[in-house]
This record gives sequence, C-alpha cells and structure tokens, in this order.
Amino acid sequence: MWDFVSKRYPAIATKLLYRFSVKRKLNLDNPQTLTEKMQWLKLNVYKNNEIVERCADKYRVREYLIEKGCSSILNELYGVWTTADEIDWESLPNRFVLKCTHGSGYNYICANKSALDIRAVTKLLNGWLNEKYGTKYCEMIYNNIQPRIIAERVIDTEDGKPPTDYKFFCANGEVKFLYIMQGNDEIQDYYTANWEWLPVSSAGRPNSGNTLLQPEGYKEMLGYASKLSQGFPIVRVDFYYENQRIIFGELTFLTTGGYTKYDPEEYDLIFGEMFPNVKELRV
Repeated sequence: MWDFVSKRYPAIATKLLYRFSVKRKLNLDNPQTLTEKMQWLKLNVYKNNEIVERCADKYRVREYLIEKGCSSILNELYGVWTTADEIDWESLPNRFVLKCTHGSGYNYICANKSALDIRAVTKLLNGWLNEKYGTKYCEMIYNNIQPRIIAERVIDTEDGKPPTDYKFFCANGEVKFLYIMQGNDEIQDYYTANWEWLPVSSAGRPNSGNTLLQPEGYKEMLGYASKLSQGFPIVRVDFYYENQRIIFGELTFLTTGGYTKYDPEEYDLIFGEMFPNVKELRV
C-alpha cells in the first residue's frame, strides 16, 4: 500500500512523513523553512533530473567530480558490482568499506577480512540492493539509480576513531553553513561558513559547545564545496579531512530525507532564509 501511495501520490506521502517526523504541517504552497524548500525541490525540480540522480549515485558521482576537475579528492575505489555474489573477496585488502549506491545508510565497514563472515555480509548486501529506498522514504531522486555495491578504502585517523565528517550546505556555488559530525555520528556542531559556532542541534544529537578547531584544510574544502555545488539551489557537499588530505564523501540533496527536526525549531526557518525562493525556479 505504501509503495502505491509513494509512487502515485508522492506529495501526499511526503506530507504524511513530514508530519510524522517534523511534527508540523508541510507548507508546499509557500515553502520558507529549509526542510520545506528541500521537499518542494524534491517534488518539482529534482525528480527525474539526470544530473541530480547521477550525483546522488554513490558510484556515478565520481564521474561528476572528474568532470569538475576534482578527481584528486576521490577516495580509492577497489571495485563495483551489481550483486554481492559477484564480489571478488580475494582482491580486496584486509580493511575496506562496502556501500550500496542507491540510498543512504547502506554501509558496511570491514576492519579485518580474515574474521569476515562472507555469507552473512553477502546476505546483508543483497537485502539492501533489493530495497526500494526511493519509494520507502519517498525520495524519488533514488528511484532511477541502479543498485550497485562499491568497495572503497577505509579512511584512517591518527587517533583510530571514525573520521570527522564536514557537511557543507550550499546554494548555487555558495556555502551557507555546515555541520560537523564526530565519532559514530554522536556529536554534531553547526557553524557558519566563517566558522562561527551556532547554538543549534538536530536529530537529538548533542553538540560539543564550540570546542572544535578549524582544520588546516578548511578554506580548501570551502573551494571544493563551491565548485561542486554550482547549479544546485540546495545541496550538501561532504568531506573528510585526515592526514592533511581532503577526501570527498558524497553529495546529498535531501539531508535526513528533508525531515530534519532542529532544536531550537526556529533554525529551520533561519537556515531556510539563507536559500533561494524555490517557487521562482522553473519546474
């Protein structure tokens, strides 16, 4: 039933998910908040958009970075497969990351291949490949992406902890703000593009209270974010910065599906006012 509603009536499905997640009515007639503008773009501009679908695809986005002259920040790619049964496990190093290309959260980190339960991981990956992520969360951007698996290099850190993730929210080549994720997505801090800390949190995660130091590669990350976001009214550009190297993460057009719940709630409007009036865009 949900697949039918999501495919045939995406606006209704989106309003239902928005009410459930954000706890308020979605205004598509006059979108003002960041989440409202994301949802409007999803339904009217980003759906069936070839360049958006290519950039949301975790494999094909590599083509986009090469075209933009940003190949130097791509992580090392070990392989790509259409099913988990095709994976050449012998060719992979002892540590690697497996990702499915057609959604969000489909990631598996192998820390020690000798201890890997290949049968269990194969079952997990094939299960992910068979999920219709775009329909499940009413994110039509993913509907036309071919489900595949890619293997990439594990990003090492000096302290052995998960790498810090820098997520830049951009509009047509201009960075508006960013948030930084530390640990296993445990701590989240928001900053302006000028590295001014913002007293806001989201998804129930705590912030560090403005204790982060600006990384040495921050200005360079700003430049890459500007270059990669050109032509998109709202997009998030993600990087890691480890061992004095910038590594591209992904391009995201619907952060948390466009259902982010901010605390304080007013920041949804504050952030939304930083971005264009999407109703003026051609559909």
